[in-house]
Amino acid sequence: MQDDPPERLKKLSVPPAYDSAKGWQHTFGSLPEDLSSIPATMGTKTKSLAYLRTGPTGHVIQSRALGSGRLRWSSKVWNPPVPVEEASDEDSDSGQNAPNLIIAVHGGREYVVAWGHGMEGKDELHNGREIVKLSIFPSDASGYDVTPERTVSVPFEVGRTKELRVHGGSQGILVTAGSHAASVNVRSGKVKQYEDANELLKQCADSACLGSEIPTLTSLGPVVSTEGVEGFGVPGHWFSEELAPKGKTNGKLLAATDESLFASWETKGWGGSSKTVFTVHDPETGAIEARVTCSEDAYSDGKDMWGNESRMPPASVSPNGRYLVAGSVAFDLKEKRGICLMGDGNRKRLILLSVGDNGIAYGGTAPEDADGEHSTPVAVPLASGSPKVLPQGTQIPLMMGPGVGGFFTNENKELSLAIVRER
Repeated sequence: MQDDPPERLKKLSVPPAYDSAKGWQHTFGSLPEDLSSIPATMGTKTKSLAYLRTGPTGHVIQSRALGSGRLRWSSKVWNPPVPVEEASDEDSDSGQNAPNLIIAVHGGREYVVAWGHGMEGKDELHNGREIVKLSIFPSDASGYDVTPERTVSVPFEVGRTKELRVHGGSQGILVTAGSHAASVNVRSGKVKQYEDANELLKQCADSACLGSEIPTLTSLGPVVSTEGVEGFGVPGHWFSEELAPKGKTNGKLLAATDESLFASWETKGWGGSSKTVFTVHDPETGAIEARVTCSEDAYSDGKDMWGNESRMPPASVSPNGRYLVAGSVAFDLKEKRGICLMGDGNRKRLILLSVGDNGIAYGGTAPEDADGEHSTPVAVPLASGSPKVLPQGTQIPLMMGPGVGGFFTNENKELSLAIVRER
């Protein structure tokens, strides 16, 4: 390919495990102010970073090698569907449901999926339909003007009160909004609709199940989480009630990744211990892979030191899948153990944001325990569970790839993603 070098890495203050002199960065163009996530994704199998570049005629997907920043491939111009608001002359919410990228895997091969939500076929003579457009590119492609291996239009009505989510994993692509979901086979493009997750579990046959969602897929079918009978499982195969830790009930699914389910369990009845058991489950069988006892607030939204709402960051998994961090708990799934990092009246509560293949997790003191306006950054080796304070101003990696960390910076209202190599 013609040489198209990456941007040079600007000076950063990073944790000791990273070499601030080795890496590269990408600066994003104009992004909606209310964007819910950054249009970039890491491929662990191909050791690559894919991102959207926005130009005057549309978007281009580019993929670079994580270690060197070398450009591997660049797509033809790609455009999402016409936004629903624009097609209906309503006020546009530019950040919500903005086009983005995910990684999906099929048969051991990795794919970059560009997705966008909007209207298809709407004009003066046709009402059109609301869709999620999925353009699927092989992650190991090469060259310029790469075209998608296939493009799938998924009929999908979101509604103004629901948040659209698109996930990728080893079982394909999952599109969700509230209790409605659709799965897409990466290779064939086949779509399966789940119109109402409230009707999928047999446990809901005699009880009103409300707030049910499909957070992830398995080879046996979708995982369903419900608030009606409170629990989660794969319909026709297993349900969380059968797996409850001794003395616990009310299993609640808190987060889901491609290979792990993160849940909490409270004590049965009244007057029991206020401690909660947090567990990680195998989505295929429901089997508990690791557990830890901690405060019920270890993974819950709260308030910062000024009383403002503070939303808990999502669960994060190391690239190799061995470690999982979520709020104030962390797990080593190989050793089948968990760590609680809640405060104890003297020690401050820690919230973890990411974890690498080396078992070092990163985060900081919780907003309610912050000194002044700043959280204290920390590194926590999960082998010991003993936090190490990092100098104030140290950047925390918010994305993790094999051998690298991804650090976001925002200078002069320009967002950049720095890819820094481990030592």
